[in-house]
Formats: sequence, C-alpha cells, structure tokens
Amino acid sequence: MNNNNEINCLLCGSSTELKYKAYPGYQIPSVFEIYYCPNCNTSFSMPRNESNDIYELIYKNGAEVRWYNRYWKYSKAVKTMANPMRYLAESEDIYWAIKESLKQITKDIKISQNILEIGCGLGYLTYSLNKEGYNTVGMDISKEAVSVAISNYGNYYIHADLYEYSINHENEFDVIIFTEVIEHLNDIFSFMRCLKKLLKYNGKIILTTPNKSFLRLSII
Repeated sequence: MNNNNEINCLLCGSSTELKYKAYPGYQIPSVFEIYYCPNCNTSFSMPRNESNDIYELIYKNGAEVRWYNRYWKYSKAVKTMANPMRYLAESEDIYWAIKESLKQITKDIKISQNILEIGCGLGYLTYSLNKEGYNTVGMDISKEAVSVAISNYGNYYIHADLYEYSINHENEFDVIIFTEVIEHLNDIFSFMRCLKKLLKYNGKIILTTPNKSFLRLSII
C-alpha cells in the first residue's frame, strides 16, 4: 500500500491506477475494483477471492456462464474426435501453443514424459494429451470439476491443493501445464516455487494467460 487510496501491483510492486469501481463479478452481489500497473502492464482485481466456492458454482453451472461455456463445448467434442488434440489446437490458439510447445520439448519420447496439468477443469485437455500419447495427470481444486472429468474420461485426475500436493511429490514431472490459471492467483511467487518443487531437473513449464493487449488501454 502507498496510502489509503493506492494499491501496489501484485506482480512488480509498483504504483497502480484504479480503472474501475464496482465491476460486477460472476456471483451477485459481488463487485470488484480493477487496477492497472503502467510499469509491468498488469491488471488485477481487488478484493482477491480467498474461497474456492465460486469455482464450484461455476463448474456446476458453467454451461450457462459467459466465457466459460465454450469449455463445455470442447469437453463434449473431444470424445467424438479421432484426434482430439488437433481439434483443440485448431479451435483455440491456447491449445495450438501447448501442442507445438510439447512437440519441441518432448521430441519423440512422449510416453516417457510425466506431465501435470494444473487447473484441468473439466479435463478435456488432459484427456486429449493422453490420447496424443503423453502420460498426463490433471489436477484441480474444484471437487465438482474433477468428479465430472473422471466420469467423462477416466481416472486421469486428482482433486488436490497444489501447496499440499507439492510436499510429497517433489521431482515427479517433466512438464507442468497450466492454462488461464496464473491470473487467478493471490500469491504468484509461492505458487511458482511449488511448481519448481514438482519438476524434475531441467523440467519445463508451459503456461498461458489472457492477452489484454488486444484491448484498448482505457478499458483495462
């Protein structure tokens, strides 16, 4: 904090600008303030969500939730595809980036690579990676999401808290993937330290986050 009216950037610690007041959240009557950091080009909401309850609600009703509903479309479609990973890569640039990154990382040794997808949600990416020949496990903090994933695709998934899981699973994974997760975190640095514990020596992390540079600065 700089003073009672200013908040430091959660990423770099610099002074921020308040862009919005009372921005509506997913659950009425929750509202948020949106801050922008001109130093590192980060935007974030306050107050930060400390509860997992909102994610349980989203996964119970996500087919009707704006921005989330496309995940339900993907979750159904991959089961009908001969090559589900190619379908995802052609549907959204996030999955194209993951497909191409893994191709560079793993070369011709897919099956010997242990991959962890954090924030696997409905599980369709973990499923598609296994179909592609990668030994992949999906993790999510939402019990509802993991239950749906296991029901749809099999026993590739775990319901766990990353911080607790990392204590007993050091140096297990060659690659860790997390898509559109980092922007939800309250403490990015402790999260990344947990990932480092889980990775083998020379392991790799593939992450994606929304690119707000496509939007006008006045609305972020």
